[in-house]
Amino acid sequence: MPPAGAPASQAARAPSVPPVAAPAKTDSPITSTLPLARSAPAAASAAGPAAEAGHGANDGKAGGSTPARYDADYLHNPAPAYPAASRRLNEQGTVLLRVRVGRDGRAREIEMLEGSGSPRLDRAASEAVRRWRFVPASEDGAAVDSWLRVPIAFRLER
Repeated sequence: MPPAGAPASQAARAPSVPPVAAPAKTDSPITSTLPLARSAPAAASAAGPAAEAGHGANDGKAGGSTPARYDADYLHNPAPAYPAASRRLNEQGTVLLRVRVGRDGRAREIEMLEGSGSPRLDRAASEAVRRWRFVPASEDGAAVDSWLRVPIAFRLER
């Protein structure tokens, strides 16, 4: 495991993407929990997404912009499955992903901003988010590509 604060692997490094002017506040993460007994993971608890790149809410008024979202109830984005090996090893942690959401609401790129310390948990988070659907950002009423931060927490319940 890389030490805390160590750069992510080469594959997870950001391609030449313009920097974000001010990082958005990360809201409560999607949580994948699993009791220590053998049972199915609990449902995700989703809070509001953290948008990037200058997309601010504007109450849907004409001429404004709205950020991309992953937490709309109708999207049915399930929490990632908890890897069996991670459960056996009592691995827990939070993964912070940066996702480029296309105009069609699909994840176009996924970058790992912060790993959990477990490659298995990091991979499970990335694979799950890749299958998610998003509400795309919009500018002047038209869907646009944008970046969004998605936190995923893996916790074992005691």
